[in-house]
Amino acid sequence: MMKPKVVLIFFSDNSKLRKYVSSIGWDLTLSVGLKSCNGTPVLKDMFLTAQKLVNSKLYAYANADILFNQGFLSTLEGVVNNTAIYRNPIHLSGKRSDLLLNVHKITNIRGEKEVERAFKKSHISYGYAEDYFVVNREFPWKIYPNLAIGREIVDNYLAFVARKNKVTTIDASGTIGALHQKTKSRVKKPSDCNKKILGTLYSRRKIARGNVECFSFETRFDFDSKVFLMKRGQYTTVC
Repeated sequence: MMKPKVVLIFFSDNSKLRKYVSSIGWDLTLSVGLKSCNGTPVLKDMFLTAQKLVNSKLYAYANADILFNQGFLSTLEGVVNNTAIYRNPIHLSGKRSDLLLNVHKITNIRGEKEVERAFKKSHISYGYAEDYFVVNREFPWKIYPNLAIGREIVDNYLAFVARKNKVTTIDASGTIGALHQKTKSRVKKPSDCNKKILGTLYSRRKIARGNVECFSFETRFDFDSKVFLMKRGQYTTVC
């Protein structure tokens, strides 16, 4: 669904896993560069590495348990085509839809039709859970510390600082379906890692403003199923 419009990059220190991912069509399989929190990849470094290797209009990260629908590409095209928005630093994210695989007895999901069927069994999550991020080259990574991906705070802090520094923030929940494949049991990870990295910069009250419902724009489909951006007029009280 993604290719050839998207260059797929996979980061892992597991050489066997990199070899497998390469065999199923991913373009680049890389070992993890900068690490934090007992070997966890640093989000900022992953984006900067991608920018060095691939010349692209947009750069995105998604957790490995996220599946996107067709709205993902349509939304990115809509953003790029909006020159008034695209020429400025942007940060795009959105809510995910949670699907309990064990409850619905789903072992795998393949192809667009199965993804769409799975969405009908899922439920939309809350605005703090941001499992994917899209930015352009103008995004100011230099103002961010080396936060670890997949740990508490990273998503909301990323968005909070973007808002604070006048980055154009876009809530794509209205046009991107991000299916989160959940299982009953999860490996517990240290949750205070990024809190320690931030130190005195950490404030739960402020970071709460990184909720996607606080973003300045939201995406919508028009009558021709084209994506457009709409300035948000009202915000939740947390913003």
